[in-house]
Amino acid sequence: MSQEWDEVVHEVKLIITRLDAFRDDLLAAADGGGLTDRQREFARDSTVLTSGCSLSLLELYAEAMAEKTEEEETKE
Repeated sequence: MSQEWDEVVHEVKLIITRLDAFRDDLLAAADGGGLTDRQREFARDSTVLTSGCSLSLLELYAEAMAEKTEEEETKE
């Protein structure tokens, strides 16, 4: 893999980790009580969005890695 691709892979993994941590923080805030209705709505909507983004990135990453592996095997 090229150095540029290695950097992309590293960043994608970081972004997924950060999105998952943000989702966990949102869930903890919502479960902790004391939020206004608007804050609970924000936490709920943001949790859905964050989970979707994390999953989409993970799927795209897996597809890209599988394609890269197939290309490398074809060259051999």
